[in-house]
Amino acid sequence: KWCTFLTTITEESSKKTKISDRDETKVRPLGVKAAKANEKKRTKVSGEETKGSASLKVLHQVWEIRDKDNLAKERLSNKKILEGLLAKPGGLTETELELKNTLMTEVLKNIRETRQELGED
Repeated sequence: KWCTFLTTITEESSKKTKISDRDETKVRPLGVKAAKANEKKRTKVSGEETKGSASLKVLHQVWEIRDKDNLAKERLSNKKILEGLLAKPGGLTETELELKNTLMTEVLKNIRETRQELGED
């Protein structure tokens, strides 16, 4: 008595729609899955290449900035040494004179290069 009642309720009150798998499945051509897989692989590889090239560009930019910064620091330290040699009271030794002359030529050369870069010459 109760068994027939339960089966009728479950069959009638099912909220999910039943879809027959055989009716609505589409048969794709043989190469579609392979083509989609290849496309995904290509986009993944090209994405990795762009990431690598972008990081390489950033690395080159950082390297150039560090080079310019190191060059500016070196020029500044040379100027400070030259100022110390010029401000020294009394005579300079031979090595100090040679250092002063080389630093003066470097500073003048750097000034000329800076003017040429700015187009003032």
